[in-house]
Amino acid sequence: MKCICVTGAIQNDLDLIFNIMQQSGIKSSQPSERNELIDMQTWQEQALTLDNDSLAENTATFNPGRFMEQMASDIFVANLKSTAWGWADSRIPQYFRHALSTKRRV
Repeated sequence: MKCICVTGAIQNDLDLIFNIMQQSGIKSSQPSERNELIDMQTWQEQALTLDNDSLAENTATFNPGRFMEQMASDIFVANLKSTAWGWADSRIPQYFRHALSTKRRV
């Protein structure tokens, strides 16, 4: 299983790139079997929201909490049978730059 997050451009371009990747066999993130409304992109949106809350509180490390960790695990389990799967999101570089600049564990 390979997990791919496509990033580094504006979202419209990423969507185009990921669409081409899907035509070559990359699968979109399948949702958690426990909650079919939560796929990796949805999880990421919620995790980044939680992270913004922790930034406001000056928390040094990102801790999404047990529920979010379990949901991420469930999503990975749901995608285990895929040879390659992923998603595209333009916000990842900004998040990593900020996380690294504050010496946070990512």
